[in-house]
Amino acid sequence: YVIAGDHRGDTYARESADRILRDYENEIERKITYYNGIDRSQTTVSTPDDGLNTTFRWAKMNVEWLIQESPIVGCGATGGFQDFPWYFGVDIQLSTLGLLVSGFHAEAKASLRLLSNVGKKKHGRIPHEIVSNGNVYSWGDIVETTLFAKAVLDVYLWTADHDFLES
Repeated sequence: YVIAGDHRGDTYARESADRILRDYENEIERKITYYNGIDRSQTTVSTPDDGLNTTFRWAKMNVEWLIQESPIVGCGATGGFQDFPWYFGVDIQLSTLGLLVSGFHAEAKASLRLLSNVGKKKHGRIPHEIVSNGNVYSWGDIVETTLFAKAVLDVYLWTADHDFLES
């Protein structure tokens, strides 16, 4: 079984499903290679407790599963697939340390840039809820803006990326 969706409609979702079914073996191999690459390239925890090591490996995959790329809004952490495939200011900000600890530095920065780009349209007010088509359903409260500043500081302290602060 294949479950597919596409922001452009049913035709594109069906094309995706057909492509996956036609090339199933290669698709599975591609996914295995992709996730093994994440496991090797991101932060590794090595303890005497195999259960803890395995849990951390799965946590990295769970963090990666929160990342969504919208051709309209950009790339960033979401509230959580499949139920919440849109971007929440607070969720992104609270996920920033998890992204950093797991080794997803570029994704943490991209998520905060996404919020910043949308927030610039409201003179720096950081939104609470953005759907993948770019609509802002809630501009939220002051907490989004203050948590945003904290998350940007966390990225800087973790990565020492001066260019990120300037962007």
